[in-house]
Amino acid sequence: MPLPKKNYFSSLVARDPHEPYRAATQLELLFDLVVVIAIATSAHGLTHELSEGHFVMGIIKFLLAFFILWWPWNLFTWFASGFDNDDAAYRINVMVMMIGIMLVAASIPTIFQGGEIVYGFIGYLILRSAAAVLWLRIKDKSPQLKVTVQRNVIGQIIIQSFWAYIVFMTEPWSMIFFILVAIAIAAELFLGACHFFERKMIIDLR
Repeated sequence: MPLPKKNYFSSLVARDPHEPYRAATQLELLFDLVVVIAIATSAHGLTHELSEGHFVMGIIKFLLAFFILWWPWNLFTWFASGFDNDDAAYRINVMVMMIGIMLVAASIPTIFQGGEIVYGFIGYLILRSAAAVLWLRIKDKSPQLKVTVQRNVIGQIIIQSFWAYIVFMTEPWSMIFFILVAIAIAAELFLGACHFFERKMIIDLR
């Protein structure tokens, strides 16, 4: 059934924090399924590495692959719980995020073989950029989150630029590579934690 014209692109406003119950949408369940399949691919790579006796590198590669899949999923789930008008633009945006996940999943076997990680980074960049677009959509209708939106978008530009430096300017799987990856992951976690606590304070104030 085609969407009504008004639902092609409408305001992305915050849900009522006192809403008693909200079931997951079919689109969110599909997003979850894509992430689960990608993580299963990572688990298969870990199993192969362990069977070859590459315990340390196998676990490190699995944790890296798991993070670049789990962290965006975690942030999107958190976002969708508070903002979702289910218009056509929102659905397309989420599908673009799923394309990014599939690119990451397709690159995972190469990652476990110690090869190039460029395609995995491109998938991650698509995924995170699409998520940033969702944040931009809430800026006008949720002025109390304007600072959060700006911090998110600027932070993502900086962090993704840092990831690009790691991917294109360092030797994959070298010591400096691992050090910089650890810094990038810490930055991602810190930025996400800032948004979580800021939004929680806003909800409590309501």
